[in-house]
Amino acid sequence: MKLDLFVLRCSDLRASKQFYEQLGFSFVEEQHGCGPVHYSSENAGFVFELYPLVSSESVDNTRLGFSVEGLGNIIPDLELVDQYKFGGRVLPKGWFKNFSSIDEVYEALFGAICYKAATTKPGEKAQ
Repeated sequence: MKLDLFVLRCSDLRASKQFYEQLGFSFVEEQHGCGPVHYSSENAGFVFELYPLVSSESVDNTRLGFSVEGLGNIIPDLELVDQYKFGGRVLPKGWFKNFSSIDEVYEALFGAICYKAATTKPGEKAQ
């Protein structure tokens, strides 16, 4: 697994850009459709984006995106989780069928992977 995407919401976009430029990142200004103007850097081996913080969002609304080799091979293992608490609700076996957006599926997959890792002993194959 490797880091693929890091999106940081910033209350002061220009100051954040200047700070990360001092660390060696090179940014380009982007805007997708009618979305907000933001800055993107791809020179560190992953996409690092700085977005303006929207007043309705909290500062901790940071997202990580991962590339996982063989994701299709681990999905059957994820289905073995009988229950998983996600976002304050307990999801039954087959939870992946109950979501209305791909974002919810990704969040649940991440949580299930964490669940499997926490319940599997070192050197043991996930059951």
